[in-house]
Amino acid sequence: MGVMAESADGAPARDATVDVAKGLAITLVVLAHMDRGLLAAGLVELGGWTGRVDVWLYSFFIPLFVFLSGLFVLRSCARAGRRAFLVARVADLMWLYLVWSLINGLLQVGFNRFTNADLSPREVFTLWWPLGQMWFLPSLAFATVVVVLLRPWGSPLRRWVVLGVFLVIALLSWQTFGVWPLVWLQPELAFFLGLGAALGHERFAALLGRIRTLALLPLMCVSAAASVGLLAAGASVPTSLVDTPDRLGNRLAGVGCALAGIVAAVAVSALIARAVPAVAAGVALLGRRSLPIFVSHTIFTAGARAMLNLAGLDWIPAYVAIGVLAGLSGPLLLFRLAERFGFSWVYVRPRMKTHART
Repeated sequence: MGVMAESADGAPARDATVDVAKGLAITLVVLAHMDRGLLAAGLVELGGWTGRVDVWLYSFFIPLFVFLSGLFVLRSCARAGRRAFLVARVADLMWLYLVWSLINGLLQVGFNRFTNADLSPREVFTLWWPLGQMWFLPSLAFATVVVVLLRPWGSPLRRWVVLGVFLVIALLSWQTFGVWPLVWLQPELAFFLGLGAALGHERFAALLGRIRTLALLPLMCVSAAASVGLLAAGASVPTSLVDTPDRLGNRLAGVGCALAGIVAAVAVSALIARAVPAVAAGVALLGRRSLPIFVSHTIFTAGARAMLNLAGLDWIPAYVAIGVLAGLSGPLLLFRLAERFGFSWVYVRPRMKTHART
């Protein structure tokens, strides 16, 4: 998730599909958290459409984000060196984890009576236990370390062996952990990051380029149908609010469901990038700013929901539409303000200045 800005420093321009896919994914993140906010506020019930939306979203959008991040791992390692890349990447992610855990947590404490939060200051500073969506950042850092150390690229044999190991780990850990340190790590994400790293952006772009535009629509439909079919057959979705079966076969179906969702999302994104450039430009902007949106969107979705509730509005579609709009546009505005007024450190880890010798 932006954890997803690996290619902005002079590298060859990447396929617009990646930014569009990230824009689509971050929109789904905001929708998912808006959905859960409505549940926590008691405005909707889990047994209806809300529960089905929750299961569908959580079946693939987190793996999608991780896969997209993995596409640039090899390029980043080649450019900076594996050790330098790992140190910088882990430091960047953990800096964001620290800063935004405190910002989000303290804001929740301050506005407890207006939102669904019931958080104490002590819980905010219990930084070893992630709040809300912040678990993703240390989990991505852990997955990055594992993937870079095992290097699922190079020879076909190495690729298949490493990805096979990652798949076994995913199947063994395909559940929601409520114990430390597994709340930080989420080992199953290494499979999707490794898959993206093994494929690489150049190979991904070449593979996508060989697919005709007219073939993208049936590819999207078949992949989406496979995802829905696997969910109907009992695919396990570990982070959903609705309980799903958790046997080995269900976990394997869950991995398949996530992969099918990734293929469908990429096909949709490629179709938008090729056929609707005006829409693609807007969605790609969201993709390029997916990190600021991810770490701060809940401030704006919760604020929008609280204001609509205070106004006495009870039309749920308005909550969803306004909440998603606020969750996307609010962080974009905050990001611009941070750049303009000199507090960009909330999004970018401060670097030590180096002085050239004379």
